[in-house]
Amino acid sequence: EVSEDHGTSIRSGNQYTPPTLDVYYSKNLGKKDEISLNIIGSAYNTNSYEVNKEWNLNSGESVFDNDMKLKARQKSIVGEVAYTHQYEIGKLSAGYRLSNNNVSNTLNNLSGFSEYTVNYLTQYLYSEFSGKKNKWIYRLGLGLTNIHNKSAEATEDSWVMTPKLILGYTISKNQSLRFSSSYTPYSPGSSALSSNLVQVVPNIVSSGNPYLKSQKRFGNNLTYSFNNSYFDFNANAFYWYTDNTINQYYRRDAAYGYMLTYENAAHSQQYGIQLTGSVKPFGNSLLVIKAVFAPASESLTTNDGTVFKNDYIGNYFVVSSEYKKFSIQYQFNIPQYTLNGAFLSTNENQSHAFASYKLDRLTLMTGFYWIGMPSEYKTKSRPESLVNYSSHTKIMNNKSMFVLGLSYDFAKGKKNDIDRKLNNSTAPAATF
Repeated sequence: EVSEDHGTSIRSGNQYTPPTLDVYYSKNLGKKDEISLNIIGSAYNTNSYEVNKEWNLNSGESVFDNDMKLKARQKSIVGEVAYTHQYEIGKLSAGYRLSNNNVSNTLNNLSGFSEYTVNYLTQYLYSEFSGKKNKWIYRLGLGLTNIHNKSAEATEDSWVMTPKLILGYTISKNQSLRFSSSYTPYSPGSSALSSNLVQVVPNIVSSGNPYLKSQKRFGNNLTYSFNNSYFDFNANAFYWYTDNTINQYYRRDAAYGYMLTYENAAHSQQYGIQLTGSVKPFGNSLLVIKAVFAPASESLTTNDGTVFKNDYIGNYFVVSSEYKKFSIQYQFNIPQYTLNGAFLSTNENQSHAFASYKLDRLTLMTGFYWIGMPSEYKTKSRPESLVNYSSHTKIMNNKSMFVLGLSYDFAKGKKNDIDRKLNNSTAPAATF
């Protein structure tokens, strides 16, 4: 048995300032018609770097030395126009949205120097009719989505019909049922499509897959709601089925040993029920006890027929109180493992308490994050993975973190907010 002591050093960072121009216009065309326009654009450079080293502490011999640099010149634009007409029986809406993100990359990595350009274009043409009759409310929508992703290696050009249905029924004054269903395509992210190689450890690299196709999700939700002065309750049963699921996994690689990359798996699904309830013992906000309890199951079927399944119980608890201008609340949860790419990861733990006091336009807030505990994160590889990985991170400096805030409302009673019908955003910065 041979034992060696190794040292590691990892430095990484991103530098970018994304200036954004956002133009919104809306005009009523008579009493029953309205047209809205939103154009948002940005153009900027992003500089990213990662220096990852490992060496033998006794001999000083280098185990690996990975130095990556990326300069991305990014131009993004999103434009949308929408028209609405009010009929006696309901409202008709129609619109068109275009989103384009162009990125020119200059890259130094394990494979050497390269320059390449990628372009991600999504077009969405839609129409929708919504209305209400007696105790029923309804919304019927039909859209057409075009995803056109182009890189040096591959081009995807797909057209998908995207129907949507929302149907609601009022059982009584304080009870209702609501069903929603939709079919939506989702384009892979830029990192999943990138062919950049990243050295993880001496025999493991990670990379995207430029040949990925869009995944399509069929989502269904059935929600029951009940409320009165002392009790609010919501039960949401859900079932989501995703075809062509974008799956991250480890595979063997002849040149580097193992590669963490992406594929379009056969399909995945997630189903469960989310129960949300709050109790107001005094019929007001003096004391409110809220709990979220969400047992669920998620599964993934790969192209070779392997099925991975994970069951979990999502949860969240809040106790709050408001009295005149003073309010306090405490938040708590029990972290659960959920599917996160090639891994299972826990959500962030919570044990937070906050208090605030409002005096005229001045609000003072104080509190503690992670009372009596550090922030904690756990990750482990999926059972069928070729690589066994686990991590348990605790940030001790976050333990009982004290925060203090002060805000002042400069508004003088005039309503300055714009009731925007369209609110888009450009793509995030392109990094590793």
